Amino acid sequence: MKRVLRTALPILVLLAGIAVLFALVGTRPEPERESPEETGAVVDIEVVETRDHDVEIAASGTVIPARRVALTPEIAGRVSWISEGLVPGGRFEAGELMVRLDDRDHRLAMRQRDAEIDSARTELELERGRADVAQREWELFEGAQGEDDESALALREPQLQTAQAALEAAESARSQAQLHIERSRLSAPFNALVTEKNVDVGQHVNPGEPVATLIGTDEFWVEVSIPSQQIRWLDVPGVGATAAEDASSAQIRQRADGEPIVREGYVKKLLGDVEPRGRMARVLVAVDDPLGLGEDGENAGDLPLLSGSYVEVAMEGREVTEAIEIPRHALRDGGRVFTMNDDDRLAVREVTVAWSGQDSVLVTDGLDDGDRIIVSPLSAPTQGMKLRTDDDSDDGLADATHRDAG
Repeated sequence: MKRVLRTALPILVLLAGIAVLFALVGTRPEPERESPEETGAVVDIEVVETRDHDVEIAASGTVIPARRVALTPEIAGRVSWISEGLVPGGRFEAGELMVRLDDRDHRLAMRQRDAEIDSARTELELERGRADVAQREWELFEGAQGEDDESALALREPQLQTAQAALEAAESARSQAQLHIERSRLSAPFNALVTEKNVDVGQHVNPGEPVATLIGTDEFWVEVSIPSQQIRWLDVPGVGATAAEDASSAQIRQRADGEPIVREGYVKKLLGDVEPRGRMARVLVAVDDPLGLGEDGENAGDLPLLSGSYVEVAMEGREVTEAIEIPRHALRDGGRVFTMNDDDRLAVREVTVAWSGQDSVLVTDGLDDGDRIIVSPLSAPTQGMKLRTDDDSDDGLADATHRDAG
């Protein structure tokens, strides 16, 4: 009997344990099923507002002289004198003498013409006297014959006209000799800077042969290229009803070591063609006193803006009223903007772009004040998808940390 109990007891204990286990499993509470929390994609946002914006058109271009001439003589002659300033880089004021040709032959010719004028004038006076005598004789003859017709030949009118013409020819010859003397002196036609010298003392020059190349110092131009559709935002003299005094202002900036060279200018004119490579419109921007040579000018003493320099130009355009400025990269597919609605979900807006700049665009329709636009990249965007910001992520992390600590 004892032997049977020893064998059956472990089996009974095992069966009892199994029964208790099944009882516990059968009576355990069912866990509540929870849906996974929709966290949403993390995005960066900007809150936009409507206001008036001044358009600025950014471009680049090359500085060119507004005036450039090759100084040439109108008469042939030998160079007898040149100014010490006639060297590359030399400066001349308008009317300042630069080159003088040998004018002795022309002065001798003028003295000869003076003598011819005196002779012609004397001959004219004598002929007038002869005409007076002929007039008196004719009056006596007319009274004796009783005829009313006068004879021009008898009154020496042809001789008088010939003497008058000889005097006028002599005076014209003298004026020509005087003009040759004046043309033997070559002066600066405007305030100029010498870029090239082609003559020296003793050299014989012919009409039309360049003696120097000059560029004007009062004004330089900057030739810039802009997209053709941006022309309507500029006030360009001669385009529409724009007057010269209403032209758009511009700022010219040349990067240099240290502080950049900055000049103020204005839009002067629109060229009538497009550049051959980019098919962009070309605009001339005028810069007064680019070299800073004016003693009383605002640029006096500043570093010069040299011809041929590559510069950046910012032109002030017309105002865009009631527009919203957004970063350029926030514009998707050329005409859509992603926004975060009040439910923190993605809403795609179709917008109207009035102005497109280098870094931003101006939207006049499709967005409202206070809209939250998405400015960060968003992979696989879909209408209505859940969104959150970095601030929301930080708040969620703080809550989780607080729960773990509890």
